[in-house]
Amino acid sequence: MEKIWYLPRSALRPSWTSARRWKHRLASSAGRHLMVFVSLGLALSFGVFQPYYEETLGMVPSAVSWIGTMQIFLLLGVGILSGRATDAGLVHETVFVGTFLAVIGLFTASLSTQFYQLFLSQGICIGLGMGMLYIPGVSVPASYFESKKAIVLAIANSGTGTGGLVYPVMVDKYGHVFTGFNIIDSINLLLASNGLGILGRLSTAFIASRWCGPLNTSITSVILAAIILYCWISVGDSRSGLYVFAAIYGFLSNGIQSLIVVSLAALTDDHSMLGTRMGMAFSVVAFASLTGGPVGGALIQTDGGSYLGEQIWGGTVMLLGAVAWTAARVWRTGFVLQTKI
Repeated sequence: MEKIWYLPRSALRPSWTSARRWKHRLASSAGRHLMVFVSLGLALSFGVFQPYYEETLGMVPSAVSWIGTMQIFLLLGVGILSGRATDAGLVHETVFVGTFLAVIGLFTASLSTQFYQLFLSQGICIGLGMGMLYIPGVSVPASYFESKKAIVLAIANSGTGTGGLVYPVMVDKYGHVFTGFNIIDSINLLLASNGLGILGRLSTAFIASRWCGPLNTSITSVILAAIILYCWISVGDSRSGLYVFAAIYGFLSNGIQSLIVVSLAALTDDHSMLGTRMGMAFSVVAFASLTGGPVGGALIQTDGGSYLGEQIWGGTVMLLGAVAWTAARVWRTGFVLQTKI
């Protein structure tokens, strides 16, 4: 019998030059930036839509907040499905379905005048579309880089910041007054937080890539964010103090968000399972996003409108997050201080 020779799968792939490989990686990162821009960037700008829905459509604040929380919940919760689909090689199909749902949701939300219509369009439909887009956009670029992974993903994830800058400006023509701060102030606070957030993502990624590693940088950033949340108590009714708080906290919180993906990648040995692992992790975060807002609102209502309980709760939960990250580091490296991870 004639002997048949089989070539390895890698031999069947096109031979790419280094320049072409980098162009492909950068194009993937640019696509990731745009995917985050239209998904998480829009979701984190919901604070601008809420007062508009309350004033123009006469909706109850607690009801409107469910639209935003459901959107975030689905964005992160669907990740366990979209992540598994990504690992199975269905990236293009997953992105197509997510894009279709997001576009349909945006168009139908623009025609909505009732709560249930906005909940179905902006909360459910857009949330599902964002969830289908987010994890593929995270896991695919993460698999292309090793040494510069933190910086590249930070540039891609800064789509959250640019989205948070663009969407609030798009609604700045509504200037209705709410409890001493009008919507223009709300927009400016979001711009300060998201604008400094872009710098926070890039700087923490540089520190992680150059010196400390993503997990070590995440732990430090989370501890600093908890301290800032406790310092929020001293701001009181100061308008300038609130701007300073929004800028510093936006810098730190966005830096933390950009390092989550890289930290998960650092804890994952088999990168073929990276999408699934990220989907599982973000699905857990989804429940925190769903309950965080209502718990904070309940604390404020219980304290008669005071934010003290919410501020203490936020700082304490952030510290617990630092403890969890520290436990993950110890599990990975043991009790070794000077280790880059």
